[in-house]
Amino acid sequence: MKEYVQDIVHVYYTSVGADFAADGLGYITPEDIASAARYVQASDRALHLVSAYLKRKYVGRWTVDERGKPQSERAYFNVSHTDGLVCLALADQAVGVDVEVVRPVEDDLARYALSEPEYATWLAGTPFATLWTAKESLVKAHGTGLCCHPGKIDALPVEGAKIYLGEVYYSRSVQLNGCVLCVTRRGAAPFSIDLVCDVL
Repeated sequence: MKEYVQDIVHVYYTSVGADFAADGLGYITPEDIASAARYVQASDRALHLVSAYLKRKYVGRWTVDERGKPQSERAYFNVSHTDGLVCLALADQAVGVDVEVVRPVEDDLARYALSEPEYATWLAGTPFATLWTAKESLVKAHGTGLCCHPGKIDALPVEGAKIYLGEVYYSRSVQLNGCVLCVTRRGAAPFSIDLVCDVL
């Protein structure tokens, strides 16, 4: 039974430095630590452990569906991280979340990564991070990830309902600690984002 209500997506987030250690976090398992050890950079290991911490604390147990998307009996969930910030979204429907630091990008990258309508929106002044998080959260909610050239995927409008591969999704975007966070959930119903800072 899904525990999360229809009109709210809960997003738990936390910041972490490269010196993060799992000691004292009862949610982290030996498997999580072993999995984190495969990363070369200490910062990547820390992000992996904090991601595991948030999932274990707020989701509990999960499995992976036929598309490779994690799922739980409690709620639909998705995780994203960037530059030391980790976010976990929980919802009553399939959900995707992406978070990116707002920074300038070169024209070549924008032309490659964005669809023509998105590129025109970027030229008109919409930050690249806003457009990219809408795209990334959409494909994550669908469960396939970037399964084709990103320029062939149009995630507009950034805010509101849209259709992707025959299914309807709704997106919301917020500013968070110098980043853009976008949540996309399956279905046309609007929702609010409940942001909760989890202090490690």
